[in-house]
Amino acid sequence: MLVLVGISFVTFGSIIGLVGAFQMDAKKPSPPPDLSKNEGVLVPAEQQMPPLPPHCDLPQGAVAVFLGTDVAWATRFPYVALQAAKDEMLTIEKDPASGEISIATLRIYGADNKVIASIRDGEFWVSGAVRKKRPDASTLIVYDEKDAEVLRVVYLNRRAIVVTGIFRHPDISPRTYVVTREGTKILPGQGEVGGNCLGNGSFLLDRNAFGIGIVQPRKG
Repeated sequence: MLVLVGISFVTFGSIIGLVGAFQMDAKKPSPPPDLSKNEGVLVPAEQQMPPLPPHCDLPQGAVAVFLGTDVAWATRFPYVALQAAKDEMLTIEKDPASGEISIATLRIYGADNKVIASIRDGEFWVSGAVRKKRPDASTLIVYDEKDAEVLRVVYLNRRAIVVTGIFRHPDISPRTYVVTREGTKILPGQGEVGGNCLGNGSFLLDRNAFGIGIVQPRKG
């Protein structure tokens, strides 16, 4: 009897040990994302939206793209927020099931009018010839060949994204749009814009002006 009890005790103790090890493994946190890579994804943070321009009200369920002091919001997707010539520069998509937004298209050109950073279907790429920073999993900062900051994307939350940077395009050169937290400057020249609230429309960049209109998104 003593031997049987001893065996039973050891077996029971082993089961408890296995269960405990399994529970500890199940509670083990996921490893932090590798922010050093030049390819990856941005994940939404849980930050509040910046203040909206005066007389700017977001409809229920709308998502917002903050471009400097301008706000573009949308309830229809895919949504082209920024277009240069005939190319989409910034397009937002929304998952119909989760309601979460992602960047479907984003292009950043360097000083020589070659793409140095892009986002496609939520996945970003940065050229190895330029510098980038990832302060956190929700932010991407890119510098051009002259070490000027040309892109800063912050995935604020599931409904809002903040974008600043220098927007160039071969078809509108030498026109350059510099979007900062203080507003948008149009170079060369002294043009400035800001404080616009645009619903289901697009900011249009060309050689002559900073315009507002409706862009039909690509199909497929």
